[in-house]
Amino acid sequence: MRVQTKQINYLLLIPFAGFIMIGVAGSLMGIAWPSVRGSFGLSLSALGSLLLASTIGFLLVSISMGRLVAKIGIGWFLFSGFLLSGIGYLGYAITPSWWILVFCGLVTGWGVGSIDAGLNYYAAENHSVRTMNWLHASFGVGAAFGPILMTAIFQAGLSWRFGFAINSVLNFLMCLALGLTMGQWRQVHTAAQQKGQSQASISATLKRVIVWLSILIFFVLTGLEGSTAQWTYTFFTEGRSVNLAMAGLWVSFFWSGMTVGRIVLGAVVERVGSKRLLRLCLVGTILATVGIMAQSDTLNALSMAFLGFCIGPTFPTLMSGTPNRVGVGYVGHTVGFQMAATSIGFSMLPALLGVLAEDLGLEVVGVFLVVTAVITLLLHEIIQFWLYRTA
Repeated sequence: MRVQTKQINYLLLIPFAGFIMIGVAGSLMGIAWPSVRGSFGLSLSALGSLLLASTIGFLLVSISMGRLVAKIGIGWFLFSGFLLSGIGYLGYAITPSWWILVFCGLVTGWGVGSIDAGLNYYAAENHSVRTMNWLHASFGVGAAFGPILMTAIFQAGLSWRFGFAINSVLNFLMCLALGLTMGQWRQVHTAAQQKGQSQASISATLKRVIVWLSILIFFVLTGLEGSTAQWTYTFFTEGRSVNLAMAGLWVSFFWSGMTVGRIVLGAVVERVGSKRLLRLCLVGTILATVGIMAQSDTLNALSMAFLGFCIGPTFPTLMSGTPNRVGVGYVGHTVGFQMAATSIGFSMLPALLGVLAEDLGLEVVGVFLVVTAVITLLLHEIIQFWLYRTA
């Protein structure tokens, strides 16, 4: 059952802004990393420590989301996320130590995890696949803005810390917006609550094969997205000797393509059908990753934009389809587990790629992206087969 009241739809302003913030947070470090690495004298693979810390925070809150939302409500759950994110990114901006920054990564992981999981849960339960895609399009707006912001900061001769300070302030402003609308957030109810159904237990949810398949595809999909976000800038600049500003622009093409894909394809998904759209997008994702491997600046730039366009609608369409895949009573915990998988995938696969790049050279980045894209398509087909078999 989708919420249709004007009051709840008004609250969509908060999710749109929230997804923009998640996008900014996800794209800043990919551009800042070479400078962060230089500031602390780190190796290429040291990024894995920060990603691991943020993954732990994200993972813990995602697994706990179902219970926390039931206890304090979705509004306060989101408020806590923006508050912790603001504190964590402020730590990024002022820390004198790499290991303190890693600890701040744990805090921001919990905060961003609360925002991401909470907003996806709210949208999957209360809004259509079209709205979900358009909400995630705002993520692309933030993600496209992040590289431009950090590149502009560098060109102005400022430190990478300035970018994270700006992000901290924006998160605190979101806390203010949530505080002013908290009375309306208290009236948001899940689909299961509206139908008088109880939420299935964690153990019952994890006994379902389709839940594990859903967890796995989100792990690989966001690992592909995270690897693209974190390593293509370094791949182009240090591996291919591309101009810094040009490489930053290409990464922005990726995030911009993601936004355009979600807006354009989100508008037609209900006519085309989710299954067909996902299949087309995943095939396009494979072709785009092959293009990134090519020794051509033009093809590389176009492939980054096309990769974003294809991968963009995949996540929100899969997330919106969660109630249909697993059943209304299993949505709360399943969304939490899927978001935990996105955290692990977004952090651990790029960390693995960093180790491979250090051992085998940066050219392995392109190969890694192609293999991950192929695996994602195979998992989608396995899910469709399982749903057909158990229908």
